[in-house]
Amino acid sequence: MNSSEWELQPGSRLGPFVLGMTQAELLDAAAARSMELDPADADAEVVEPVNEALSLFLSTDPPHRLWQISVIDERVRFNGQPLLGQRPHDILPRLPAPAETAVWRDGMDEARGENAVEDRISDAKLLSHGTLWYPTLGLGLYCFHGQLEALLLRHPSDVPTTGRGGWTAAQQELSSRFQPGELSTLASPRMRWELRFLNILFPAALLVVVAVLFWIALQYQQRWNEAPVAQGTVIEVQPPPPEPFPERFVIAYTDAERQEHRVTWQLADVYVPKAVGDTVDVRYLPEAPDAPLGPARVQDAAFLKFTPYFLVVVVGYLVLHGLAWGVLRFLLPPVE
Repeated sequence: MNSSEWELQPGSRLGPFVLGMTQAELLDAAAARSMELDPADADAEVVEPVNEALSLFLSTDPPHRLWQISVIDERVRFNGQPLLGQRPHDILPRLPAPAETAVWRDGMDEARGENAVEDRISDAKLLSHGTLWYPTLGLGLYCFHGQLEALLLRHPSDVPTTGRGGWTAAQQELSSRFQPGELSTLASPRMRWELRFLNILFPAALLVVVAVLFWIALQYQQRWNEAPVAQGTVIEVQPPPPEPFPERFVIAYTDAERQEHRVTWQLADVYVPKAVGDTVDVRYLPEAPDAPLGPARVQDAAFLKFTPYFLVVVVGYLVLHGLAWGVLRFLLPPVE
C-alpha cells in the first residue's frame, strides 16, 4: 500500500482491508493494488503482503473471513496523525475511548478468545511487552520497551475483555518518566538474594573442586615421571606367529625388591609391535609394583586417571545447580 492507504479505522479496517471480508474479497483487494501475498493463494490462517509490514489473520472455517489485522508500519495514521513509534502516554489521550476501559494482555496477544490470567505482573513489564486492548474500539496497542510497536485490529466482539487490569495512573507516570531503554531494564525481573548467592556459591565451589583435582593430578603425574624403571622382557605375544600384527604382549620384569611380575599389555601400551625376547621399559609405583605402565602410557597417567573425575564433577555441578535453582525458584517468589 502507498502512504495514503494506511488510514486506520479501529474495529473496522486498515486501508483496503476490512475486518470480516472473505478470503476471496481479500485476494481481490490485494490484486487491485498489485500486492503479492505470501502465501500467494492466501490459503492459510495468516497471510502477509510482500514488502509490507502487515499480517492478515483469517478464520479456519470457510469462507475464511479476516478477523485480525496486525501492522507495524509507521505510515499508519489515525485521524491523520501517527501512532506507532510513540509512547503510550502520548497516544492514549488521542483515542476516542477512555484509557480506563482498556485491558492489558501479555505479549503481542494474537490468540483468539480469552486466556486465563493468574499471576501478577509489573507495570514495567506490561509497558515493555504487553498489549493494551480497547474492547469498544476493536483496537490493541502492543507496547515494546515502552513505545507502541504494533497495532492490532479486531471487531469489538473479538477483543478480550479480561486481562491484567486497565491503564492506571502509575503506568501513565512510568511511561512519561522513563525512556524506552530504561523501561526494558526495569521490566527484567529482579533476582532474590538467595538466587544471587546460589549463582556465586556453586561456581566458586566448582572452581575449588577443579583446582584441588588439578593439583592432585599434577602430583600424581609427577610421581609417575619419577617412578622406578625396570627392564621388562616380552615372553609371549597374542596372537602368536606367524600372525604379523600381535595385539597383546606378556611382559616379565623384576622390581627393586627382586620380586618377579608379569603383566599383559595392549599394543597401545608399548608404542610399536614387539616380538618374543624384545625388551621394554616398565614403570611402576613403589606401593604397586604389580600395576605398571608402559612407555606409551606414562606421560598420560594423570589424564587417564583423572579425566573421569573431572567429568563427574562437571555433571554433578550442572545437576545440583539446576536442582537447587529450580527448588529455590519454586519456593521463593520473585522480588517485585
